[in-house]
Order: sequence, then structure tokens, then C-alpha cells
Amino acid sequence: KMRRGSAKQLKVADENDPEHSELSKQLKTKVVDLKKTLFDDGQQILHEVMPKKISELTKAIAEHHLFSYSVSDEPDMQVESGNPKKRKADDGESAGPEKSNGSAVCNGGGIVKNSTKFESNEAVLAQHEYLRNEIHAFLALLMKVKVWIQLNVPKVEDGNNFGVSVQEETISELSRAEDSAFNLLESMNKYLATRGKLASKVVKYPGLHDYRASLRDLDRKERLGMCLAANDLRNNYFILYDTMVKNLDKLKNPRSSTALPFT
Repeated sequence: KMRRGSAKQLKVADENDPEHSELSKQLKTKVVDLKKTLFDDGQQILHEVMPKKISELTKAIAEHHLFSYSVSDEPDMQVESGNPKKRKADDGESAGPEKSNGSAVCNGGGIVKNSTKFESNEAVLAQHEYLRNEIHAFLALLMKVKVWIQLNVPKVEDGNNFGVSVQEETISELSRAEDSAFNLLESMNKYLATRGKLASKVVKYPGLHDYRASLRDLDRKERLGMCLAANDLRNNYFILYDTMVKNLDKLKNPRSSTALPFT
């Protein structure tokens, strides 16, 4: 009787234990299915998507007009002169006239704004748009590949950890490629902010040609930088693909069952 009672108690304890509950079993099944999906995605990205991206970027660098840049292709800066715009002052009276240098003037609580339009460099913006889309796709792929490798990392044990070190080094390379992509996105934003400040100087001081020269050099530098960035993105794909293919066995099975200790 005591044995029966203890058996019943153990059964009740197991049912109350979250590890053996029905909900836990259902959730574990979903997690296992998700893990299998991530494994399949990682393999597909490595063997199909990355080679395709390498080919597409190589073709774009060689043939796309955005990345075949020369200084002679640089368009003239377009500045559209406009009339000053007046805002009503708080007391209902219109603001005073604009200064001769084109800057905004405060007069009696009102503000006069220069409506001169300074065109953006459309070629640079087109490069930004193309590379921004490619970077977003690149980051999404890297995230999936990192998860795939991390889920292949075995439990911590003494010895036979060479394969694990290969996995860790590959994950570090993926992280470095991510950082490089984020830095490129940040550089695009910095270019736009810097160009906006220079453009405002060109409009405000049209007689100072150094501002125009500085702006033109900034555009040239950015166009060349985006051409190099396209090459860097392609090279990152290539290096990561080559590294993972060469070490695929260690990435999938970091601990060989035939390995002997101290060998």
C-alpha cells in the first residue's frame, strides 16, 4: 500500500511539474518545429541565397550606371532663386524685408525666410536607395545565419572543443559584417546632414565660391564612397560564404563522434 501511495504521489507531482505538463509538451513541439525551420533557412541562405547575391552585386558593380562613376559625369549644382516669404508677426503685422545676403530676418516678431531651392544630388540619392535596400536584406540574412550556427553549438563539455571555436569565430565574423553594414547606413545620414549645412551656406553666401567647391567635393567623395561600399558589401558576402562553406562540417557537427581525447 505504501508503494502504491508513493507511486500515486509521484504521478501527481509529475502532473503538477511545469516540465511535464501538457502545455509544456505542446510548446516544446512548437519550439522544435521552429528550430527545424531555422535550420532549413540557414542552409538555404548559405547554399542558394548568398551565391545569388554575390552574382547580382558583381553584375551591378560592373554594369549598373550608378557604380560607373567618373568626375566628368558630375552634374552642375542647380539653385532656384525664389522670392522671400513673410510670416505674420504675433500682432498681425507682416514682417520686414529680407537681408541682401538671403538669410532669414527677424523684425518685430516676424520672420522672413528665403525660398531659394537647392537641388539634391540625385545620383547619390539613387546610390543610397539601392545600397540601403541591399544592406537591409544583408542584415536580415546575417541574423538568420547567426541563429542557425548558434543553435548548432553543443552543450559545454571538457575537451574536443575545436569545432566550437570554429563556430564562435564564424559568429564573430558575422557580427563584424553587421557592424560594417550599420556603419554604412550611419554614414549616409551623416552625408545628408553635412550637405544640408553646406547647401545652406551656398544659398546664404552666393558670392563665396569656396562653399560651392566644398559641396562639389563632398558629392564626389560620397559617390566614390558608395561605389566602394558596393564592392565591400559584395566582398563581405563572398568572404562569409567562403568561410562557412570551408568549415561547414564543423559548423553543423562541431564535435566529431570519432574524435579521440588528447588528439
